[in-house]
Amino acid sequence: MCFTRLGFWRVVGCGVMTALLGATVALASPRRAPGAKVARPAVVDEAVELAALPVLTAEEQGVLDRALAQAAAELDHWAYAMRYRSDDEGETVARFDPSQPEDKQWELVKFEGREPSGREKARWERRRAERDRDRPSLGELVKLDGVRLAAATEGEMVIEVPLRSVGNDRFPPEKFRVRLTVERARAVLTAVEVSLRGAFRVAGVVRVTEGALRVDYADVAEGHPPLAVRIAGAGAGRILMVKVGGTFEAVREDFQRVEPYRDRFNVEVGELRVLDF
Repeated sequence: MCFTRLGFWRVVGCGVMTALLGATVALASPRRAPGAKVARPAVVDEAVELAALPVLTAEEQGVLDRALAQAAAELDHWAYAMRYRSDDEGETVARFDPSQPEDKQWELVKFEGREPSGREKARWERRRAERDRDRPSLGELVKLDGVRLAAATEGEMVIEVPLRSVGNDRFPPEKFRVRLTVERARAVLTAVEVSLRGAFRVAGVVRVTEGALRVDYADVAEGHPPLAVRIAGAGAGRILMVKVGGTFEAVREDFQRVEPYRDRFNVEVGELRVLDF
């Protein structure tokens, strides 16, 4: 079956789940590592509307503000290796270094389980740079003035963040839900989840029925807040009458702190850009 050989993310990536997986789908990738846990596909329960959730208290809002400020302060200060894996392709590895000019920040090391040719390397790096420059990050598509408390414990809180509708082709608010998990004590992000609100059709051919994307944060250096270290997703749908589905995982590792190239021009990063995927 051609759909199986091509892989789910390649078949639907040209428009179907691009909204859900846009940040990492360009890193074409491989089979999951044994035992790797990937987000389970799911459709959001619409029984609880955003307006029905409680508004954050002043204290909770302060924790969220500090968490976003800390994440913003760290953005583009870290070089790292990215390993991308999907269900049916070899591993792709790339290196990101924000101390370099925009068109030199990504370097392809391995492509679908093999060493890339010079042409493949140049093409991949050019397309990745163009995508990073032209596409808004998830953080630039959320609205912080309408956040609500979805869940809370003594140690953390889960905050639902509304999405913008204008200029938002990646995560249309009627199709996706975004939730941030924040650790109270240190006021830091620990996870981001994007869930599909309901099935929808793309280009009149593909019907997406299930989808989930999760970003996990972890401590990588003493004295600094957690960084996004793993992005995992899964999805399912139909292309005409054929069922398709798959998972992917992108792992960031080998972090090195650097001075961002943008600092040479005194560019400040706003809080809304901190969700850089």
